[in-house]
Amino acid sequence: MRILLINKYAYLKSGTERYLFNLKALLEKHDHEAELFAMQDPQNEASRYAAAFPPAIDFYKTGAWGKVQAAGRVIWYCEAARRLAAVLDDFRPDVVHLFNIYHQLSPALIPEIARRGIPIVHTLNDYKLICPNYLLYTENAPCTRCLSGRYHHAIRHRCLHNSLAWSALATVEMTLHKTWQVYEKHVRTFVAPSHFLHQKLLEAGIPATQIRHIPYFLNADDLTPSSYHPGAPSSPYLAYFGRLSPEKGLETLLRAMALVPEAQLWLIGDGPLRPRLDTLVSALPLANVRFTGYLRGATLWSTVAQAQFTVLPAEWYELFGQTIIESLALGVPVIASATGGIPELIRQGETGLLFPPGDVVACADAIRFLWHNSLTRQEMGERGRGWARTTFAPEPHYQAILSLYNLD
Repeated sequence: MRILLINKYAYLKSGTERYLFNLKALLEKHDHEAELFAMQDPQNEASRYAAAFPPAIDFYKTGAWGKVQAAGRVIWYCEAARRLAAVLDDFRPDVVHLFNIYHQLSPALIPEIARRGIPIVHTLNDYKLICPNYLLYTENAPCTRCLSGRYHHAIRHRCLHNSLAWSALATVEMTLHKTWQVYEKHVRTFVAPSHFLHQKLLEAGIPATQIRHIPYFLNADDLTPSSYHPGAPSSPYLAYFGRLSPEKGLETLLRAMALVPEAQLWLIGDGPLRPRLDTLVSALPLANVRFTGYLRGATLWSTVAQAQFTVLPAEWYELFGQTIIESLALGVPVIASATGGIPELIRQGETGLLFPPGDVVACADAIRFLWHNSLTRQEMGERGRGWARTTFAPEPHYQAILSLYNLD
């Protein structure tokens, strides 16, 4: 079978791309032919059709006329559709699997696929189908105002980058795409990685027959550093790893760390919130917090595997929480906020601890408890490791995805 995977980035930028590359490798392992279509970028993974990719754009670095052109690209990028048409005619895929295409590529791609009678599957890695800013989060709080389809709320609350212009553009974009039903008419199946997202799609009016719940998977053996042995002594730190952005609840985590000065926190990753976090560390002040910067590959997994436990203090409706199953697969228990799809991944008191999102004291209490209870950490880690490696194994995921591809 030939599968064309379409995502705006073809390099490891976030959890979306991690899943994309894992899925591509899984398909190829089963002798399918999988190719990528994305934007041009020097960081891209090799692709047979790289020369046909549309040019990349950085919306934040364009001038006045560039912003006008960018607005047209967000709504309907005809050049991307034209380039995709050539790829479709040459590769002749049996199915097209979409990931994040909005803004930089736009849904102009979808009719080009549909008119050739090629089935379309769309894995939803965020809430963009039902929310103009794709997070269901604005003004530092979860938000479901736009589930009704009245997207003007994005303008009133400046939901996109706290900008009136960008929020207005997102409102127009969502209103037009919803009016045209460009996704709903042409996508055969939307894949929801969590039950929480599945429910929100239903609340927004997406038919149940058009949605399938298929969680992400992990290649657990790829995560495990060669020096790692389950039950080995951990290093004296707890860790957060992921994007440093406002919705991740990292300010709550830092304030919690001020209440547990004996514990050491390593923040692994980078993102737009880094300057504010630096300021908060100085203001509190915190001597027990270290920023490692962005880590990847064996260095990342070795660092996570040696942590006493990891923390995901999200304050948005975290869609899935890949870092949770990655931690558990390494035998590392997790403390996380009970929001979005997170409670689907942590068995309270067995593989980790949940606390109310934004609750500094509850977060600190959970950290203090695990920090001082090594036997509990070890038992949680052992249970989590077995559960994650079984529940999110590659082969069941492959069979579930293949069943979508093979629908008549």
